[in-house]
Amino acid sequence: MILKCEELTAVESLILAAIFFETKGAIKPSHLAQTFQTTRSNVSHRISSLEAKGLVERKVDSDDARAFRLALRPQGRQRAVRVVGILDRRFASDAGANECDGGTLLPIEHQFCKAASLSPTASAVCRPDLVLR
Repeated sequence: MILKCEELTAVESLILAAIFFETKGAIKPSHLAQTFQTTRSNVSHRISSLEAKGLVERKVDSDDARAFRLALRPQGRQRAVRVVGILDRRFASDAGANECDGGTLLPIEHQFCKAASLSPTASAVCRPDLVLR
């Protein structure tokens, strides 16, 4: 498992990376569920795990008090930077195949790359060269 050293599941790692690249600094869980093409319940379970690890926090949405946004805590930001580096090296090591063609990527990575075409948040992790310059 490529993220074992970070003590994160693949989905938790991708959520951290998505929050890290969010331009507003926080993101709604419903947006993550849509981006990753999964249920809100699944995202909620992963968020709870990340909260328990002290990596993310829920903040009341200033535009809608019924909703909340996710933000990285300082430790979460540090972990996200490492995770993005790991994912970037993983994608680079698969240079023989298109990053998003499902070649040698794990199923969740492929799903993330598929979603990248729909979301700037996801594309930041799938193609960090497009965002970090």
